[in-house]
Amino acid sequence: MRKIFIIIALFVSNFVLAQDPNFHIYICFGQSNMEGQGTIETIDRTVDSRFKVMQAVNCTNPTKTKGTWYTATPPTCRCGTGISLVDNFGKTLIANLPSNITVGVIHVAVAGCKIELFDKVNYASYASGVEQ
Repeated sequence: MRKIFIIIALFVSNFVLAQDPNFHIYICFGQSNMEGQGTIETIDRTVDSRFKVMQAVNCTNPTKTKGTWYTATPPTCRCGTGISLVDNFGKTLIANLPSNITVGVIHVAVAGCKIELFDKVNYASYASGVEQ
């Protein structure tokens, strides 16, 4: 039994050490202003490759797969959304952090919802009463 515990402890210890301290991840959630309502202009499409977004939903235009990291070229929330607060947030961080730091965002925002949608205890009761 002791050998099993030591093996598990070594495995967990190696897993924790494998995390990249130079990859900073931020969860960005909210409503319409966080989702992105602004027009995406040509200048917005120039993004440092150190600014990443984890795709929250599958998109066909542009093609992006849920759960995959991409360079954070807008739209960063979902296909069909616009430029958002998240875009400038990430660009500002990258411009002011050392060159070895990568910034990742997980961008989940839903226009028109109440903030209760993001309440980990009550989200199901809120979502069940909303038309789809």
